[in-house]
Amino acid sequence: VGLGDDCTPSAQPRSQRDNEYLSHWLEQGYVVVGSDYTGLGTPGLMSYLNSVATAHAIIDSVIAAHHLDLPLSPMWALVGQSQGGAAAVASARWATEFSRGTGLDYRGVVATGTPANIDDVVITAGPDMVLPPGLGPIASAYAAYILAGFRE
Repeated sequence: VGLGDDCTPSAQPRSQRDNEYLSHWLEQGYVVVGSDYTGLGTPGLMSYLNSVATAHAIIDSVIAAHHLDLPLSPMWALVGQSQGGAAAVASARWATEFSRGTGLDYRGVVATGTPANIDDVVITAGPDMVLPPGLGPIASAYAAYILAGFRE
């Protein structure tokens, strides 16, 4: 978890909590595909609010998994939490279009803790917004993260 290139999921071991959660689904016969966010661990800015780049990264991962010559069902779904929830919603928006012609059968999305209406929050907040005590540094970092994403 984080904004630095060293925080990319593929560069970090999974937490015990994540391992238990993902193992549950693997034991049920599901395939789990995860994608690094575009720009995280690679040159350039991470595309936090770029729904098209995010959707391509995730949907391309699903397509790639189906090219591994494994006995996979064409049915697939999206699940995400927090930033992953936003990525799942973005991917849901583009799922059928970006996977057209692949034989995949998109079924739906589950997204929790999803950042929403970020642009409205940033505009409403403005420079005079008073933050709750102790939230200042976190909010400032998140605001910078959001603004960098708007550049996309």
